[in-house]
Amino acid sequence: MRRAVALGVGITDDTVTRLYEAQYIVGINDATADLSRPARLRARCGLGLRQWSGDDATAPAYRAMGGHGCISVTANVTPALCALLHSAWDNGELARSAELRDLLDQLNAALFLKSNPIPVKAALANLKLCTNEVRLPLTRATQATQEKLLAVMAPVIQAEEHAARRPTLAMAS
Repeated sequence: MRRAVALGVGITDDTVTRLYEAQYIVGINDATADLSRPARLRARCGLGLRQWSGDDATAPAYRAMGGHGCISVTANVTPALCALLHSAWDNGELARSAELRDLLDQLNAALFLKSNPIPVKAALANLKLCTNEVRLPLTRATQATQEKLLAVMAPVIQAEEHAARRPTLAMAS
């Protein structure tokens, strides 16, 4: 039985190729922000290797280069907007995808001011979805980080609340 393993280390293209060919992996979470990597790995491994961006800020560009999606930090804070961004891309609505990318840009940056998960925990605590406590050796977000998060979250959260609304369903008569 195969089981999923998450690694937090950089893996060379040669190693990814060998692991894929040996059927040890089916995809990667690539947080290198190397936008040429999806095309390189597709040339080596074919279309079967799934490639997800692990960097929210470059995820739309990663998709443009052949990536399949994003394993997102930002989606913890704005799941509806992140889903809409990728749905717009999937549906060929490039202007809408770009609009959402631009809306999320400052939040993406703020969520990576410090090591993950420090800023995302602080953002979720601001939304009263969890506490801002993290395990050692990490420390809580600084006041400066919290202030930056609050400043960029206000307009994005308003858009998130609007995006998360579900349409009213009517029963057929």
